[in-house]
Amino acid sequence: MFTVAPVTPINGEAALSLVAAKSHLRVTTSDEDTLIATYRDAALEMIERYCGVSLVPRQWRIEADSFAAFTISLVRPITAIVSVSTTDAAGVPTALASSAWRLSQGRLLPAFGTTWPYASSVSVVVTAGYAAIPAPLLAAALLTMGNLYANRESVVIGQSAI
Repeated sequence: MFTVAPVTPINGEAALSLVAAKSHLRVTTSDEDTLIATYRDAALEMIERYCGVSLVPRQWRIEADSFAAFTISLVRPITAIVSVSTTDAAGVPTALASSAWRLSQGRLLPAFGTTWPYASSVSVVVTAGYAAIPAPLLAAALLTMGNLYANRESVVIGQSAI
């Protein structure tokens, strides 16, 4: 079993400025700035979850039952591994030294010539995120934000409001 969760919240302004969001929505007043920022952040998080990416650099915690099932490709692009820790069957946590593991093509691997220790659970904190968000992902976020803004009420697929 895997769990992937951000350690730090998304910085929506760094991903998509409020000015750019309002321009996309064709909003010229500041009356709805808070609402637009909320929709922007929600859209960005939806794209991250759907695509398994981190749009802006931030930390993520990935937890697994063991190293045998472990991969860090659930959130990309990985730029650094911050920490790796294990918990043994007795519930004793242990932080692994950085010499015990390596990052190779976005995957966490044991150091050369070693194997993973036995663990009943593994927790890895990584830094992941794009320096510049790819245009298709940004377009998806803009379209999602626009839909949230335009359709503030419940949406039922296949039914008309009329």
